[in-house]
Parts: sequence; C-alpha cells; structure tokens
Amino acid sequence: MASKGRSRGLIIILIAVIIFVLVIGATALFLGGNLISSILSGGSPVSPAAALSTPTPSSAMVEIIIAQQPVPRGTKLNESVLAKIPYPQSAMVDGLFYTDIQSVLGKYAKYDLNQGTPLVPSLISDSIIGSELSSKIPRGKVAISVQIMDDVLKVSQGLKEGDHVNVITAIKLVDIDASFQTILPNSISVVAPPQTITTGGQNGSVTINSITAKMDPPTQGRAELDAALNQPVYVIPSEPQRSRMISQTIIQDAIVLGVGNLSESGSPKPADSGNADGSQATPTPEPDVIKSVTLIVSPQDAETLNFLMLSNAYIHLALRNSEDDQNPPTEAVTLQYIMDQYNIPYPAKLPYDLSLPQSSGLPVTTSAGQ
Repeated sequence: MASKGRSRGLIIILIAVIIFVLVIGATALFLGGNLISSILSGGSPVSPAAALSTPTPSSAMVEIIIAQQPVPRGTKLNESVLAKIPYPQSAMVDGLFYTDIQSVLGKYAKYDLNQGTPLVPSLISDSIIGSELSSKIPRGKVAISVQIMDDVLKVSQGLKEGDHVNVITAIKLVDIDASFQTILPNSISVVAPPQTITTGGQNGSVTINSITAKMDPPTQGRAELDAALNQPVYVIPSEPQRSRMISQTIIQDAIVLGVGNLSESGSPKPADSGNADGSQATPTPEPDVIKSVTLIVSPQDAETLNFLMLSNAYIHLALRNSEDDQNPPTEAVTLQYIMDQYNIPYPAKLPYDLSLPQSSGLPVTTSAGQ
C-alpha cells in the first residue's frame, strides 16, 4: 500500500513539473518575439509590462458645423443657431460637412433642420428659397394642376400627396372645313343672278344686283339617286355632326404633389327644416370636394396637359401602386378597337325582335337617339 501511495505522488509531481515548464516556455517565446522584433526594427527591447500598459493612440478630431437648435426652413443662418462639435478625421469625406463657420453664415436653410443636424451643401442655399412645394419637385420636373371633372371616378377623392397615378385623356374629333375652319356640314344659300325690272318711271328700267338668301334648311347635303323613284334627291343631315371619341394613356407614373379644393369651402348649407322642438337647426357645412390635383411631370408633359385642358378634353387619373415600376405601352381605344378587341359582333337587322311587356320596367325606345 505504501509503494502505491508513493507512485501516485510521483505522478502528480511529474504533471506539475510539465505544466510549469510549458508556462515558462510560453513566456520565453512571447518575450523573445518582442525582443527579436525590437532588434530587427532597430529599437530597444520592450518590456512586457510596457507593452501591455501602452495605450492605443486615439485618432485626430476635426470640428464640423451643426445646428445647435431647431432651424425653420428659409431661416438665414447666423452664429446664434450654429455650433461646432468634434468629429473623427478618419471618417471625414471631402466636401461632405462644413468645417468653417464663416462658409455658412448668411446662407438659408432649404429644409427644417432638427437640433444637432450636421450641415451639408444639400441642406442650405445661397439665396432665399421659394415655396415649400417647390422644394419637393425634383430637378428637371415641373408641377401642374389638373382640373378634375365633376363626374370623374371617386378614386380622385382619395388621392394623397405622394401617390402615383397614370393620366388618361379622351378627346373628341370632328370633321371641319379646312378653309373656314368650321365644323361640317356648311350652311348653304342661293345667289340670284342680276335682274332688270321695267318700271313706268323716267328711266324705264331698274337693274337689281344679285340677292343672297339662305335655304331652308340651310344645311349642306348631297345629291343622291333614289332607287325607288329613279330620280335625284337632295339628302341633308338629320342632326349635327357626331364627334368620334378616342381615349389614350398619355402619362405614366406621375407623382401627386398635392390635392386642392377650388370650390368655396366653409360656407354653411342652409337647413331644410328646424329641429323637432321647433328650434332652428344648425347649418351643416358642405363637404369639401376635390376639384384639382397637382402632378409632378416633365416639362413636355406639362405642356401637353395644358393644351388638353384648354381644349376641354376629358382628363382622368388612374391610381397605381407606388412601388410599381412597370410602364407597359398602351394602345389608343376607339369604338372600332372595342368591337375588335372584345369580339363584339355588329348586330344584324333582323325582321323580328323580343316581345317586352310594358310592366317589365325596361325602358322602351320610341325613336333613334332617345
């Protein structure tokens, strides 16, 4: 038993000696590495304590200009609203921040600046800026207000600033006389040749110049040969010329800058009757109705919209997803397009029709066009 105890003690002592030798070797390796690197670099050896206690040098700092208090848009900058704070020079980008307060004095804030906002060139202006809306218009774009028709789709009443829309227009075309620039058909009149009338006066005869008289009806028509009578007849239109409509998307992905109400708002609407107790009812103000929408478009599109509005064309706005970047080409829509695209057949003139009872509630057509 005694021999076994001595053997176990020798093993423990051997393990402790091995661990001690490993620690001494690691320390010597660390010190030797520092010593060798110092000798190779031409410097003096660095002690372990000095190597561990030497702090890492901090990066150099520069001062940048900030707004030391909230600065409203359009404010002229002075020393009372500006301050300097330190900023790491290693993180500086040339031309990003202002470092000289004199370079920003006398300039104007383009936007509302929060307290602590670093000043950059895009936030200030050399001159007094325009309206707040103008600052929201990207470079190369313009804003134009579009009149909204009273019977336009109700989507226009839900438009908000920042929405994306397509602009659809519908125009009506008519035939005109190229010389007169008036809608056909022309009005016509009859010119009588000069006539000489014999009278009992001293001269004996009087010459009357040509007389112009309008025909009844005064509408220009055309001559046709009536097959039944086998004689020419003069056919005139039964109604004014009908316009031909065409619809097309002219602008895609326009941005709504704002919505406006051009009608008189705040005027109370008179009550039809009083309250149940006989007292006068309080007038209810009429709800605001959007009559115009301001869109951000290109200068050329603004000219197009201006022309269409002055031409009394129909302009509708189609709301789209703000994240949709697809602008597929569209085809102009006419009556012929609808008939062909949707396979609508032209109805034949049949010698029979459906019998509709008068009590069916369906409208009964008494004449064409009614």
